[in-house]
Amino acid sequence: MTQFETLYESHFRDVYLYACALTGDRQLAQDITSETFLKALEAIDRFRGDCDLRLWLCRIAKNCYVSYLRKNGRLTELPEELPPTEAEPEEIADEPETEEIVPGEECATNEEEPDESAEEAAGDGAE
Repeated sequence: MTQFETLYESHFRDVYLYACALTGDRQLAQDITSETFLKALEAIDRFRGDCDLRLWLCRIAKNCYVSYLRKNGRLTELPEELPPTEAEPEEIADEPETEEIVPGEECATNEEEPDESAEEAAGDGAE
């Protein structure tokens, strides 16, 4: 198993749950998670190691979601300051695994439509 496969195996669930919390949609969360790992593979040599790898991956996931919203015309302007989020990546990752991941279903962690302005404002160029 390569180092990247090990990275994927050990962090997929955390990144997926974070993307699920952002999007509220399992299929979109799977797409965001896939894109996150592709971008991480392309940028792994630029990872400085000054933060936890899981947090770096979640930041990439958030930026992928921001890009998705911009591309689909759902995000037009970012607020200057972010309101507090319901759950940070480390909190989501610490939740016990209680349900099977089924693509195409709504995420159980967020049944309402996401607040685009609050959840997408943290794009900081990790793409």
